Amino acid sequence: GDTLSLDSARDLVLEAGQSVGSEQSKGSNAGFEVGVGAQIGAQTGVYAYVQASAGSHNSNAQSTTWENTQLTGRNVVLTSKGDTTLRGAVVTADRIDANVGGDLTIESLQDVSQIQSKESSVGGRVQVSFGTAWDA
Repeated sequence: GDTLSLDSARDLVLEAGQSVGSEQSKGSNAGFEVGVGAQIGAQTGVYAYVQASAGSHNSNAQSTTWENTQLTGRNVVLTSKGDTTLRGAVVTADRIDANVGGDLTIESLQDVSQIQSKESSVGGRVQVSFGTAWDA
């Protein structure tokens, strides 16, 4: 009733479930502005300008996550005539008995996340002024 028993005539392998995801994002923007203005004061004049800008971005993300296999019982008995491998497996019990005919391997799997991002931008402004300057 309270015992969970796994028995294999060969190897016993308990592995975590794997989830792989990826995400990609791309975008761009551009702007253009034309304007005129006037200034009155110590320096009087008019001006005109043209301004432009552009930019882009690109990012890629990839991830691998693991969902551990869970074994729970008051008593857990693992028996194999060959190797026993617990790769991303969690055994929770008051008592654990492992009868292994070959090698016993216990591995913890790590989640992995990679992000690559690139951004670029360029801009400029040209202004032409017409007028006079004098001391007040």
